[in-house]
This record gives sequence, C-alpha cells and structure tokens, in this order.
Amino acid sequence: QDPEAQLKLGLNPTPDTEISFWKTRANNLNSISEQLSSKPNRRILRALEIAKSTYCTDFSKLCREARKARDEANDNVKYLQTLEKWMRKLNEDDVENLTAIFKPIMHTLMLIWKHSTHYNTPNRLVVMIREMCNSVIDQSCRFISGEQIFLLIENEEANSAVDHITLVLNVCGS
Repeated sequence: QDPEAQLKLGLNPTPDTEISFWKTRANNLNSISEQLSSKPNRRILRALEIAKSTYCTDFSKLCREARKARDEANDNVKYLQTLEKWMRKLNEDDVENLTAIFKPIMHTLMLIWKHSTHYNTPNRLVVMIREMCNSVIDQSCRFISGEQIFLLIENEEANSAVDHITLVLNVCGS
C-alpha cells in the first residue's frame, strides 16, 4: 500500500516503507512493461491496428500509461536508494547519534528534490519527512518508554529519567 495512504489511515510508516513501496512498484511495472512489449502483445496490437479496432487506441493508451508509471517508479527508486544507508542509521543507531545524521539526510533529500524528475513535489517531500519523524518517534520510544520513566522514578532515579527525557527532547528538537 502507498505509504501516503497509510499516513491518511493514521498508520505510522517509516522511510524504509516508502523505499520498499517504490522498489516493489518498479519491479511490478517493469514486469508489466516487459509483458506489454512482448512479441505476442505486439502482434495483437498490430492485428488491432489492421482491423481498425476501437480497442487499439485504448490499448496503446494503456501501454503509454504503464510506461510512464514504470519510468516514475524506476526514477524514484534510483534516487531513494541514496537514502537507504541513512534511513538504516535513523532506524538502528542509538538515539544519542541521531542528530549527527539529520544534516546528511536533509542534504540528500535536497539533492533528490533538485535532480529527480518525479520525486520533487511538495507532497512527496512532506510524506518522506513525516515518515522520518515516525522513525525518530519509534527510536525515542524504544530508548525510553513511559513505563521506564515511572520505573526510574519509583527506583529513586529521577535524575536518570530526566536525562533520558532531555536527550529525547533534544533529538526531537534538532
């Protein structure tokens, strides 16, 4: 499912969901494109043209739309792959290290925005940034949960709880 649709449903996809979506879409559309350009399908299209069939125009339009969607998906995969290592770090690094990767992530997003043919719309950028925020929230929740905070307080380690919360707030605020 499109990560944008997941966001609209109140789900919390992360950037790896976005990248995976485009890879799957590109693979599917590449397969469809191969099938549409196969010899048997070209013969069918030629027969429709010779017969002056009304389906010829619709079939040609379908082929063009599939090609256009394939080109978009392949272009998006090409550019989004440059984010994979950063998104892996965003999902797996310790919370203390997250602020160090924000600048390279944003720089890479800026380059994608500047050079991509299809992934350079405000909507796509907003979705990616929301997904990145979801990753930061996931990391923060794994680092310290409400239950852990109250357990630290109960064990008279309030300073440690404050330190954990401060760290998470600093990461979220950067």
